Amino acid sequence: MTTEQIRRIVSRLNGPNQLDAFEAAKSVWNDPDTHLERSLIRTLKKGRKLFNRAAAAFAMQLVTTPKTIIALEQAVKNKSEHPRVRGEAAEALAHSHRKKSHDVLLAPP
Repeated sequence: MTTEQIRRIVSRLNGPNQLDAFEAAKSVWNDPDTHLERSLIRTLKKGRKLFNRAAAAFAMQLVTTPKTIIALEQAVKNKSEHPRVRGEAAEALAHSHRKKSHDVLLAPP
């Protein structure tokens, strides 16, 4: 994936409408480049709208690095985060996780 392609995906992922954000997340599925790691984590943690954060978690199902897995675990544990974001993060962890993720996923709400 080129730098320009990454820039476009990140811009759409953080865009003002839900359709663009999830279309950008789906495009990550076509080319799950680990160069997206930092941008996805940043959007998951600081995205302006909840659908931006949810789309980042959705995309992270395929961009699985130790850092993305930790960020997803933190999102699931964050009780102040919107349930939709936490749900997308939990779903992403269900596909690829570390042993400690089980504790996070099985913890009472």
